[in-house]
Amino acid sequence: MIRNKYFTVAILLSSLFAISCSNYRIYNLNDAPCIEIEDHGLIYALPKTVLRVEVETRKVEYKAGSYASYAEKYLGIQNVPKKDSIAWYISDVQISSYAVPDSGHYYYIESDHPTQSDFLQLSQQGLIVSINSPVDEQVDETNTDLFLNKVFNKSIKHTQLPVMDAQTERIDTTFRTIVTDSSFLRIPVLHKQQVNKTMEEKASEIADLILELREEKVALITGDINKFPDGDALGIIISEFKKIEDQYLPLFTGTQSEQVVRSVYDFTPSLQNQKSNNVLFRFSPHKGILSNTDLSGVPVMVVASDQRYTKNVESFIQHKDTIVEKAKGLFYRIPEEAVVQIVEDSKVIASKRIQLAQYGKNNILPFRFIKNKNLKIEFYPGTGALKGVSSLQ
Repeated sequence: MIRNKYFTVAILLSSLFAISCSNYRIYNLNDAPCIEIEDHGLIYALPKTVLRVEVETRKVEYKAGSYASYAEKYLGIQNVPKKDSIAWYISDVQISSYAVPDSGHYYYIESDHPTQSDFLQLSQQGLIVSINSPVDEQVDETNTDLFLNKVFNKSIKHTQLPVMDAQTERIDTTFRTIVTDSSFLRIPVLHKQQVNKTMEEKASEIADLILELREEKVALITGDINKFPDGDALGIIISEFKKIEDQYLPLFTGTQSEQVVRSVYDFTPSLQNQKSNNVLFRFSPHKGILSNTDLSGVPVMVVASDQRYTKNVESFIQHKDTIVEKAKGLFYRIPEEAVVQIVEDSKVIASKRIQLAQYGKNNILPFRFIKNKNLKIEFYPGTGALKGVSSLQ
């Protein structure tokens, strides 16, 4: 029995010795063809940040009223547009970000002990999440980008208006000569006929109706009538008056419809394109969003300015993008803050501060932390930054 106990302890000690003596080596996969892989290992990636810019534009279409030319004369409404027009404008811009694996920063961790290649917890994308600490990753469902246009304030069709007489009766007088025995008599003859009203006559008639409705409404509100409506009748009558006026008034003031269009653009910042004119699209107040090559619109650009808050770290960390044979630890990132601006021509129309993984610096977590099974180490998968080191005991 005692012998069995000693045997169990011996196995346990040998296992612990194997763990403590395990050696790790880390390689950048870009240099994999030059490396001879001998032992077990796993692959993880550092993230890079992709910017998502959601743009909402609105198309405002104005249709001039049939009687716009008479709006001031008969209703006193000034500055009524007399021509149809279309205008586009940018109504909203939203800036967000998400992480993807950085193809230049995939790493292979080689271990000479097969049981020691499972210490690293990764996300579905292969991004580093934790060490020595299982994490139940919450998988974010990818949202569907909808590009359905929305139309508001549909134009009122003139054919839907209450019918009014389009013709008027015209009386013409002619004379007929009658010959008698002693004289000639001229007898007037009246000719009645239906003729189409002129535009001004129609405008005058509808304007009179609008003004009459307004006068009646004022009389109802002020009580200047012979018999005052009882109960809810007053509100119903005033509502009907307003409904009729709202149907006729667009004949003078015109109608307006609005269409909302949503567009989504993804952009990956880098230190190389930071100083470039990164055109997302072009925009015209007459045509809306255009392609990058359509010079009839002004450019709408994205600018991600490095704030260089990690510049002091740079003197302590040697950034290595090639094979790191002498690396004695696990690579993680110290992200950099950037100011992301959306610029229309030369005007900033949106701005947001965002942590960019690829703008930051790579640091090394020594392998002695990884070998210590009593430590729990966590990372932010979105930026690759170190979240914390704590004891499991």
